[in-house]
Amino acid sequence: MDYISSDIFSGKIFEIDALLKFGFEKKRSSFFLEEDILGGRFCVRIKISGGKTFHAAVYDKN
Repeated sequence: MDYISSDIFSGKIFEIDALLKFGFEKKRSSFFLEEDILGGRFCVRIKISGGKTFHAAVYDKN
């Protein structure tokens, strides 16, 4: 799945103010967002490092 996110976000620079308004938390030089989805059955975790590198993963909460 990483190849999909790298293709979509390749060469993009994220707007820090927009990330914070959306709910991302800054920890050192990275931004993190963790949200329950699909009625709380799954959790998505997103990490943006250095304003350029995007990583997302979806986890089954069972």
